[in-house]
Amino acid sequence: MNLTLPAWFDSLRRQGRITNTADAYLVSPLLYRATNLRADAISTVPYRMYYNGEEQPWPFLQPLSYLMKEAERGMLITGGAYWYKIYKGRRLVGFVPLNPTTMNVQLLTDRATLEDPLRGAAFTQAINGK
Repeated sequence: MNLTLPAWFDSLRRQGRITNTADAYLVSPLLYRATNLRADAISTVPYRMYYNGEEQPWPFLQPLSYLMKEAERGMLITGGAYWYKIYKGRRLVGFVPLNPTTMNVQLLTDRATLEDPLRGAAFTQAINGK
């Protein structure tokens, strides 16, 4: 009899142990399913956008539901969610969700002020060591 193992099983066998939530998300079917269920549920919450008291349509190509789903998934797995702004000239035309496991956030104390402590936040992304 040929037993077909789930895809996550091979990853579990290679790693041998779970060291963080991203590892658990990859190897635990229960956590994977629960995380995706919550992200899907968040993405279906209805929304309305208003500008000067008038309802406006979502102005970007990427659906807000997709961006919210990726943000929720990132928050659950790593505690952070990151979007990259896309500009066409000087006009903001959309966002791309970034993989939160590749992001590094640092606080540069020489830039931060009491009035605006987030001014010192520096975000870098490292993929395959680059």
